[in-house]
Order: sequence, then C-alpha cells, then structure tokens
Amino acid sequence: PFAMDAPDAERASAEDGADSGTRVGLPPPRVTPVPTSLAAVMREQRQGREDAAGILNPRGEYNCFLNVVIQALWHVSSFRDAVLSSHGDDQLLVALQGIFADLSVDASAEAGPRAISSKALRVALSTAEAGPSFKLDEMADAVEAFQALLEALKTTAGGATSLFEWSTLDVPHEAAAASQPYPQFVHYAAVAALREVAQQPFDEALRHVSSTTDAGPPRRPSLS
Repeated sequence: PFAMDAPDAERASAEDGADSGTRVGLPPPRVTPVPTSLAAVMREQRQGREDAAGILNPRGEYNCFLNVVIQALWHVSSFRDAVLSSHGDDQLLVALQGIFADLSVDASAEAGPRAISSKALRVALSTAEAGPSFKLDEMADAVEAFQALLEALKTTAGGATSLFEWSTLDVPHEAAAASQPYPQFVHYAAVAALREVAQQPFDEALRHVSSTTDAGPPRRPSLS
C-alpha cells in the first residue's frame, strides 16, 4: 500500500539487487494478513448498514473533506471527550459538540442507520479566520481543514487541541543566533526526504524529514 516509484538509477540498482533482498520504497506494514471471505465481508457490511451512523454529503455541498476530518477526530477518544466536556458558546465548538454527540448515541437505542449533518460545522468554519479557504459549496483540502479546525478551537477547547500540538525548535547554524520554537499541528515533509528514510524507525525518520527542507541545508530542529 506504500509503493513508491523510484528514479531510474535506483530502480536499476534495485533490480540488480533483487536476489539479495534489496527493497525500494517504504517497508511493508508489520501486520500479519488475516484470511477472510467475501461472505464475511458482506455480513459485516450488512451489520454496518443496520446500526451505523453516517455523515451526510448532499450533492453540490462538497463536505467530504470536512467529514473525513470529523470522523478521524471523533475516533480519538481523548479528543472527543475533551471537546464534549469543553464549555462556551463559540459557534464552531458548539457545532462540533453537536456532531460528536450525535455520533456517540448508542446505536442499539435507535433502529436503522443514522444520518448526521455536518452543515453547522461547515458554516462555522466558513466564517472563522480561515473562512476564505472553506467557502460554502466549494471543495477544499482535508489537511488544511484539520489544521484550521484545531487552530480555531485552541481558545475554546485547548485541552483537546493540545493532543495534536507539538513544538519545533528551529536551531540556527550560527552559534550566536537564538533558537526559535514554534507550535504546529501539521508537519509537511518533502517526498525526497521520505525516500531517504524508507527503512528507518519512525522516530528517526520523523527527525530526518523534519530537518530537511527543499530550500538549502537542513535546519536541524529539535522535536518535542
């Protein structure tokens, strides 16, 4: 699932070393495959349709980018609990609390699948500071929505957003210059940097790609 195309030189090298076990790209998932059958999959799908909750994406509203963010965040129980226990009348917070509460309803208490609307959150996000990037009835980027949502919630649900916030300490090359820490929710890494660390443990890979930029030498940041 993580196959990556290699440059011609690397591909040739990999082909030459195929017999010796040389691999190109990210390593395969460290999960033992579990055999299953089509009948078992169909049974699970039928069960899911009977008691599942789904977030609506009406034609022309293009809410899919936001819906995937909502679903991902709701499945982080510590974030979900922190949001639901937060207080305030902020439009965005109230909208997200309403969606989380709907998703948290005991499925056994209701008959049939449940359709949940994310419209209130979409409207709230469109009026937030990053609103111009999330105009109603227009497509947008899920990663940017994730970042904008957490940034907007920092003042009203700081206990929740702190779960995803981390600090980068930009260590300058000049000894006399002061280090400048800055917080962020999303880290962007160059594909070229990811290719170089395909076989390294995740923590080492993260440090490497965090210290590599497309413009100039590494910044050597310290992650916390």
